[in-house]
Amino acid sequence: MSYKEVDPVQAQSLMKEKDNLLLLDVREQFEYDKAHIEGVKLLPLGELPDRLSELDKEQPVLCICAGGVRSEKAARFLLSHDFQDVTNMQEGMKGWLARGLPASP
Repeated sequence: MSYKEVDPVQAQSLMKEKDNLLLLDVREQFEYDKAHIEGVKLLPLGELPDRLSELDKEQPVLCICAGGVRSEKAARFLLSHDFQDVTNMQEGMKGWLARGLPASP
């Protein structure tokens, strides 16, 4: 099984379509503090293995980071731990903000 990839505009559509979608931001706190998507769960990539039990394997997950690299690693990690519905947002918050999509400071 593999994860799906979407660009920021597709990610925004996915957020509207799936009520129970977990927005998993795997950046660091200082990055999150600059700008984040409302409703995300901040869980830095380095903490993901130790905090995996906080996540529901049955819930669809959209992984987000700054540029798409860490979120891709998070997506692969989640799939390797039996998560079923995992999507990576390519281009990350840089792409999201470049398109003028809504973000909270």
